[in-house]
Amino acid sequence: MKQRFALATPILLLAAVCMGAASLQATTLLRLNLDQLARAADAVARVRCTDTASYTENGNVWTRTQFTLLEALKGSPPAQLTVRLPGGHAGHLIVSIEAVPRFYAGEEGVLFLEQLPAGDYSVTGWALGTFRIRRNERTGEETVTQDSS
Repeated sequence: MKQRFALATPILLLAAVCMGAASLQATTLLRLNLDQLARAADAVARVRCTDTASYTENGNVWTRTQFTLLEALKGSPPAQLTVRLPGGHAGHLIVSIEAVPRFYAGEEGVLFLEQLPAGDYSVTGWALGTFRIRRNERTGEETVTQDSS
């Protein structure tokens, strides 16, 4: 009896892992150049992050980030816009997805944006469509860095 139980345990563990793996999904992002990003985006904007919050919806974790529009470079984004991206930290759940940008209050950037059916936005190509602006405290000079670089 002990021998059967010892054999059954690894088989049950393997079956559980396989069932869990079957529910995993993968996302592949195409590498887009600047022209392709601009064509794919509904809007391109220089923005400042004002707030960020994560939540769960239908068992998935999402992060909703609020931005103030500083300059519209393409399209007509609103003066206050919301970006919704997968992943984040909601309650006891932490979901981290490679290439999904995270933003912090006060930081500035240029975002390539796709409008979602609900009216909020997503970032085109995630890290590819996110450009961080940093200002040198001493000289005031600004530098721009793409998240995927």
